[in-house]
Amino acid sequence: MNDPKIKPEEPEVLACQICMKEVPKDLSKSAEGVEYVYHFCGQECFEKWEKQDDDQEASK
Repeated sequence: MNDPKIKPEEPEVLACQICMKEVPKDLSKSAEGVEYVYHFCGQECFEKWEKQDDDQEASK
């Protein structure tokens, strides 16, 4: 029996730190910092983010 008044609960989504693609929170990978948590849709975006961080450190 389907009750039209009851709507299915939408999963919470986050934006990938690199491509801004929406990712379900429970499926996202995260790298935790002191005060921040970054979320990535997959390994490729995580590696791009990691390379950007390495490039910024090298330029200092």
